[in-house]
Amino acid sequence: MSDNADVVLVLPVLQPAGAERIVAELARRLPAEGFRTAVVCLEDERAPVGAELAAAGIPVQGLRLSRRRTLACATALAAVLPERRPLIVHAHLFHANLVARMAYARMSPQMREGIHVLSTVHVAERRFRPWQFALDRFTAAHARAEICVSRAVAAFQQEHTGLPREFFRVIENGIDLSRFGPAAPRAEGEAPLVVSVGRLDPQKDFATLLRAWKTVQDAHPGAELAIAGDGPEAAGLRALCTTLSLQRVKFLGLVLDVPALLRRAALYAQPSAWEGFGLTVAEAMACALPVVVTDADSLPELVTHRKTGLVVPKGQPEELARAMLELLKNQALAVSLGAAARAEAVQRFAVERMVADYARVYREILCAS
Repeated sequence: MSDNADVVLVLPVLQPAGAERIVAELARRLPAEGFRTAVVCLEDERAPVGAELAAAGIPVQGLRLSRRRTLACATALAAVLPERRPLIVHAHLFHANLVARMAYARMSPQMREGIHVLSTVHVAERRFRPWQFALDRFTAAHARAEICVSRAVAAFQQEHTGLPREFFRVIENGIDLSRFGPAAPRAEGEAPLVVSVGRLDPQKDFATLLRAWKTVQDAHPGAELAIAGDGPEAAGLRALCTTLSLQRVKFLGLVLDVPALLRRAALYAQPSAWEGFGLTVAEAMACALPVVVTDADSLPELVTHRKTGLVVPKGQPEELARAMLELLKNQALAVSLGAAARAEAVQRFAVERMVADYARVYREILCAS
């Protein structure tokens, strides 16, 4: 294997979200593993994560095209790839995965020499998207492997694409544990804060959380709920709050300092209808917070029921409310689950482990070529 191989990380957009945060960590940390890194965004590189990476000295380039213009993006991506070989083109999320494969397919055999394409899938896509799975299957010959962020995602992709099991690898996401630690105990009489973080769209199912909050509010009127994130359902969720006569609910919008928000919390709730990994769940666990999650896809992989948190059926506000109230009323249980969650996070979710796992896959591919 050549030293200092190039890795180009490709994303559709560079807005703050789970996959983008993972790519940012890889871009910053892979050089310590002997890889030169650069980031290509199909759309605008001046978005917040792109600006953050550029400030850190990571080369960032935007194609400034719609991510849905696959062939145009593929042509543009091929034109900006480094000439040095070997080169790993590591794409993340559906549109970038497809573009990277099509860029490789459209190259001449001479240009392809020394280029290795990898894809990463970050979510079990449960919306009606049959064409995504068909395109994944059709273009799989142009990728060396498809990395999935959880066992649930790998099983889901294998089932829906029909691709061989050996095509998929699992690398769990990682977090910077130095940024996430236990908060100081709440002052006596301080109102407990329940926090949930995520894009305001159907995947995260905040409507179920709000319906559950109606029960929590009636039984524990001092508790507060803070939802961090933005998205297409923002107006509808605020309207639902009005319909349900909810009080002490705050929509915080995009929160850049998630660790500070988690350190204020007494409890973290993740009401997802479907998931890929659950990055903020791992972060909450690292903060020694008791967590309540649904049984969507990967979340039971992160949280063991009644050992490191509580797992409830998705889409059932009554069960979600019951679990939140149990932790709000039983401080001993909350502390015990939070401590166990912290221990699990330290053991499993260190960003250094994640980066080493990706570097290991790169080396295996380069050594085999």
